[in-house]
Amino acid sequence: MAGSSSVPGFVAVSDSVFERPGISSGSNYFGAGHSPGRAGRDDPDIVVIFGWGDGLPRQVAMYANGFRQLYPQAKQVMAVSPTAWT
Repeated sequence: MAGSSSVPGFVAVSDSVFERPGISSGSNYFGAGHSPGRAGRDDPDIVVIFGWGDGLPRQVAMYANGFRQLYPQAKQVMAVSPTAWT
């Protein structure tokens, strides 16, 4: 499954780990007239988000989108896991 993803903007690293790159400061991610601002000196380079038990990747990605607004230049790594392993 590595490489494909059903989560928009993310690339599957494995069945339970997904990543997406940060947004370059010159992109127009927030639309015309909006700017993500300059990355602060204390802003993270990577945001790691661990999903809750049985949370679907697309559901956890909604939380990742909030962090995308806070830290647009940061790479995101999202990990999900089931409550029980089979």
